[in-house]
Amino acid sequence: MKNSKLYTGLLCLSLILANGCTGAKVTDSGFFIPKPNKTPEPRPIMTPLPQTSASPQASANPGSSPSPSPSATPSGNSTESGPKEIRVAAELQTKLSQALELKSEPLALSGEVVSADGKVLEQAIWTVSDSTIAEIKEGKLSPLKDGQITLKASSSKDPDLWRIFFIRIGTPEVPLTDATPASGSYSSAQYESLITKMGEISSYGKYLFVPDQTKNQINVLDTSTGKITKKIGVSPDPQATEINPNGTRLYVGSKTSNNVDVIDLNSMEKIESISVASPVFDIEVDSSQLYVSYEGTNEAQEIYNLTSKTKTASLPTTTKGKAYLQLSSDNFLYVGNTTYSVVLYKVALGATPTVALTSETNKLGYTLRDMAISPDGSRLYLMSNISSTYVQVVDTSDFKAKGSLEGGGYYPYHIDISPDGKYVAVTGYIYLFVYETATQKEVHKQRFGRLANQTVFAADGKSVAGTFDRSNLGEQLLKFTDVSGFSNP
Repeated sequence: MKNSKLYTGLLCLSLILANGCTGAKVTDSGFFIPKPNKTPEPRPIMTPLPQTSASPQASANPGSSPSPSPSATPSGNSTESGPKEIRVAAELQTKLSQALELKSEPLALSGEVVSADGKVLEQAIWTVSDSTIAEIKEGKLSPLKDGQITLKASSSKDPDLWRIFFIRIGTPEVPLTDATPASGSYSSAQYESLITKMGEISSYGKYLFVPDQTKNQINVLDTSTGKITKKIGVSPDPQATEINPNGTRLYVGSKTSNNVDVIDLNSMEKIESISVASPVFDIEVDSSQLYVSYEGTNEAQEIYNLTSKTKTASLPTTTKGKAYLQLSSDNFLYVGNTTYSVVLYKVALGATPTVALTSETNKLGYTLRDMAISPDGSRLYLMSNISSTYVQVVDTSDFKAKGSLEGGGYYPYHIDISPDGKYVAVTGYIYLFVYETATQKEVHKQRFGRLANQTVFAADGKSVAGTFDRSNLGEQLLKFTDVSGFSNP
């Protein structure tokens, strides 16, 4: 897929402490890591919550069935055998998955360390990465100023057991007319009003294909008129989208069902569905095969034949897990995992897919948030928590760094590359940055009155579209700028 999958209607950002880990269990709003692969760095000062009576909690995985009710009294036994996890109620997870405004009331935090059989071992301890942006007092999180934080729930008895939430603290929304660039030209032409929870936006021809996770449909927007011309019903929670090379089919992966829907781009109708193994995180497609990465953290990526709609192969088990996918024209599939320490895999496709290259010995960051590939397949652009201010550029031949896109990225979150490979657009916090790939220099900077989420180049390469965060409403789609206005500041 060309872009990342969004955490619903928010920008969940921040740095993570650099203690590499394996076996992370990832959810939409956070993850816990059972075992690090190196000695953890010193832990921050922790503020314990009051020990209150526990109540039954929902599973850490949104949408899953409730777990057995745990004991109301923590046992305090951290040596109990079997796997453990930090469990946070679904209601609190939802609140943590939304950007907090400065005017927000303090948010009560609660969580439990639970054994494999559902027994509560202790109450979780909560810490915040930057107490100048938000603070925890008496078990409540209070926003103090604009910025991004990492909120950590951990065990006081097992330092290897913790769970991370990325939270953005933002200013109250202001009118869209406040969106003005620091350089380049800005077109005030807006698209037809569309505010909803969205999946990944794709572009082809003069159209943008916008997944609507509220109404379970694809909104087809004509960029020449700014109007929505078609609404196509699809499986629940459309998340991953990809268009085949000749532009005749749009593939749409469902985040909560085992379906990849197929839309005919001539008739603009859904014509069939491909049944896959699990709910979908990311997809790629070529002329004959579909490549699928799943929401589960322990599942192998799979390959499906587009004609027979059957699985033809699985990727090597070393690559398994929730991961971003990028397909190159020279028949390689790049896999970037979303666990704590970023590892890339270059998979040679054929009758038996094999790993041709891995970055396991390279330090490429922590918690991959997005990944894009240049049209010629020579460069990968990585957005991870190795830095709050730049995007890494990696050579696909050896996974070695080939520079970075700097200039105040403000926790880069989403990325797209122009069809001709000349520009890279990056959103971060309340900004859009555009870089020239040849020089890796910033050619456009645009400040908005709201928090910026997705960004996508129109297929004709003439404009950049994107979305603003609208808190619990989702995102708002609009045109960001025209490419013709790009110039070195």
